[in-house]
Amino acid sequence: MITAEEILAAQPTYRVRIEEQPFRWQPLFTPADVSVGVRPPGPAQHYEFLRMFSPELTRPYAAFNQDELLLITVETLATTLAVRAGVAGIRSARKGIKQGRLEQLRREIAAEIATIEAQRQK
Repeated sequence: MITAEEILAAQPTYRVRIEEQPFRWQPLFTPADVSVGVRPPGPAQHYEFLRMFSPELTRPYAAFNQDELLLITVETLATTLAVRAGVAGIRSARKGIKQGRLEQLRREIAAEIATIEAQRQK
């Protein structure tokens, strides 16, 4: 049987070595490379994905040629400007109506005050 003195006097038969690597922030902020296979040069675009996996006519504006797209853009711009002008006209009309009502109320109040003053003087 081994005694306590023998255990304390014996040299250890194992070694411990601690290796530490410094913490690096860089891998946290760089995107992971998860692509498989051959990749074209440059960043992968969503358009390329849609081109590969969706039918031609399901893509936005695929049914239009360049002239039609230009026409749609001009019509949209004209409609937007017309709506803005209409909204501005409505706002100015409301402001004018409010101003007209204020002037009418001022005239009515002035008329009432004048009748009250006329009745007092009698």
